[in-house]
Amino acid sequence: MEVLFLGLATSAGMIKACYSLATIITTVIALSLPLPICAAIGAGMLDGLRGAGLKVTLTFGCAALLYLVTEELLVEAHEVPETALSTAMFFADFLLLLVIDMLST
Repeated sequence: MEVLFLGLATSAGMIKACYSLATIITTVIALSLPLPICAAIGAGMLDGLRGAGLKVTLTFGCAALLYLVTEELLVEAHEVPETALSTAMFFADFLLLLVIDMLST
């Protein structure tokens, strides 16, 4: 869904800027290709990983995406100056809560 809306927004902006149809199609395809390619690479790299290793890797990915949303998309996140300690605590807290949840099941 994200790539669909990225393509729609990009093509709408390029239409307003009077780009050719071939350029618009090429640009949208170029923006959408990394997703399946990287998904295949990631699946290949994680194919042999099982148990706790897989959970920790996926947890790190979730935490990184949450951090991205918090840091880049929420204006309120920039009201307080960011330090390395606050960033590290964000990841540590997320990992701790996930480990506690994994241990409770």
